Formats: sequence, C-alpha cells, structure tokens
Amino acid sequence: MNQNEVAALKDKTLWIMLGTRPEAIKQIPLYQEAVKRWGKERVALVNSGQHRDLLQQVLDTFEVEPDVDLQIFKGGQSLAEMSASLLLRCRELFQSVKPKTLIVQGDTTTAALLGMAAFYEGDIQICHNEAGLRTGQIRNPFPEEFNRQVLGRIATYHFAPTEKAKERLLSEGVDASSVFTTGNTGIDALLKVQDMGAPHSLETLLADKKPEQGLVLMTAHRRENQGASFDEWFGAWAEFLKSHPDVYVLYPQHPNDLAKGAAEKYLKSLPNVKLCSPTDYKTTCHLLKQCAFVVTDSGGLQEEGSSLGIPVVVCRQTSERMEAVEAGYSRLAGSETKRILEACEWAYGEWKANLGKERVLSWPFGRGDASVKICNEIERLKLV
Repeated sequence: MNQNEVAALKDKTLWIMLGTRPEAIKQIPLYQEAVKRWGKERVALVNSGQHRDLLQQVLDTFEVEPDVDLQIFKGGQSLAEMSASLLLRCRELFQSVKPKTLIVQGDTTTAALLGMAAFYEGDIQICHNEAGLRTGQIRNPFPEEFNRQVLGRIATYHFAPTEKAKERLLSEGVDASSVFTTGNTGIDALLKVQDMGAPHSLETLLADKKPEQGLVLMTAHRRENQGASFDEWFGAWAEFLKSHPDVYVLYPQHPNDLAKGAAEKYLKSLPNVKLCSPTDYKTTCHLLKQCAFVVTDSGGLQEEGSSLGIPVVVCRQTSERMEAVEAGYSRLAGSETKRILEACEWAYGEWKANLGKERVLSWPFGRGDASVKICNEIERLKLV
C-alpha cells in the first residue's frame, strides 16, 4: 500500500466500492448523494479494477474519478486468481487505513470479495446495496447467485431495491431491523443520464435504420448461456427477424466474446441487424428511450427497460427480477426456440399495440430516489 493511496483515504469513514460497469452505474449516484451531504473529506470512491474500459465510460459520463484503484485486473485470470488478488489487496489496504463503513453493490466478484475482506476485519460495517435478489439456484446465474447469497450472510445492513427482495432476506433469517427497502440506484442513474443531451453517436449507430422500423436493443453476455444456449437463442432470434423486416436490431457485442460465434453464424448476414462495439452507458440510456422492445440476458436492462415501460424479452432460465415480469413488462424466455419466439411475438405485439401512445409506468424498481433513501438510513444509523 503506497503512501499516496493511504493519504487519499485518510479520514474518509464511508467507502463506496465498485469495480465493474454495472457497479459504477449503481454506486455513483449514491456516491454523489453522499458527497453532497458529507463532503469528499469523509466519503471515498474505491475501484477494485475488475473492469477497465467499460468502467471508465461510466466514470466519464458522471465526471467522477475513484480515490484509489486497487488494479487487480489481469487479462485471462480465473475467478479464483481474481478472488485471491482482491482478498490480499484488501488485507494490505485495511492494515494501512480502514473505513468505518463499506458499501458494496450487487453480485459481482468485487462486491463479494471486498465484503468478505471487510468481514474478516470484524470491525467494519458492511452495507449491501441491491440486497436480496435471488434465483434460488446457486449456479444460475454463475457466480452471481453465490456472490449475493454470501453478502446476504455477512452484511451488517441490507438495502433492498424492492419489497420482494426484502421479504426474501427476511425468509432467510436476516434481522428485520437491518433491512431497508430503498428502490434501485440504477434507476437514479438512468433518469440522471436521460436528462443529459443525447450523444451524437446515436445518429451514426442508427444510420441504416428505416423510419418505419422499430428499434430493438439486444445484449448477450452471461456465462451460463455460452455454447448451446447462445446457439439456440440466436437461431430463434434470426428466424423471428427474417419474418419481421419492420424490426431493426442493434447488437453491441460484449467484450467477453462468449456469444461471438453465434452472432457470426446467425445474425451477421441479416439486413436488419447491426453488430457494433459496446455502446457507452450514456448512449445505451438514450437508445432505450427509442426502443420498441429489448432482448437481453442482462440484469440492468430488465430494470431499466421495465422502468421506461419497454417490453423486455429475458433470455435466461431464471430471473432475480421477477417484479418486472409480474408488472407485465418482461417475459422470461429461457434459451429454447419455442419460448423465445413466443416471447418475441409478445414484445412485438406490445410495441404495435401501443404505437403513438404514452407509456404507462408502474416503477417496479423505484422512482429514482434510492440514493436519497439509502443516505437517509446511513445518517440515521450513524455510519459516517
């Protein structure tokens, strides 16, 4: 631990942790609200370094920089290697300087391992932002379900995005006095960014789209879908697109390339599909505003799409965000051809039926004030 890092964290009692793009999206609004209340002299933003380019895009959008970067990223490293690096780096960090309270987010390796490192210290208050999401299947999604269940056991306080998430924690025996329903800070981020001007890159991205075509944003990146699942999903999707030329698909390809082979085989040659590099967060938020529907295995897009009243086809066997399904905004499609085709026809029908109408929203994941609610609890509990 070098002296610059120690100096950057000295006297900061509340540390907000991130390491991936999804964490940055959901932690930065919380960090900004905390800084507004308590100042940078008491609040730190700490980056594990799990991701690089995609994370930096979000930092640039919100114009913030971490106080410290733990720099644990190495190309090609396994989950075990990354986990070991995080634990050792955090032990070194906590021996030099230690927070009163650590806030981790979601279900990443960064969240789980930083939480564990703080738990081993014994005297750090661990807060879990977006607590209580579950599929109940320890390997689906992998390793996310394991990560969030670990945090459910070791966190001191749990900020649940919905009542369903809170109820799940209570059913697992978590003390009710430590669980708070706050909404999802990802919706805070979405609404903040949509208030910013749309980037010029949108025009280039959609240059080939015809005015009468409905825009569909598609993403694919889950480990559990790699191989046969991606093949069946993309094959079914290609079948749908051939019979629906009035749909135009933008598919930003994830850097992990798990779906690259299926995309090349089934989608690349279709005239109403555009494969592109990953879009930055600001561009994605403004693309969503224009979407007819979304096809994805992403957790964040389930929340964002449903919060904007956009139909979402979820190409996964399970979802920890059933609130969107129950509200009528999402369909769980798995990766089987029949189910995907049925779900895509549902989303297409919803788009056609509501053309020109104002979208009716039920806000299943909060109304954009989750950061305020979390900071209210932090203040009440004297965690800063």
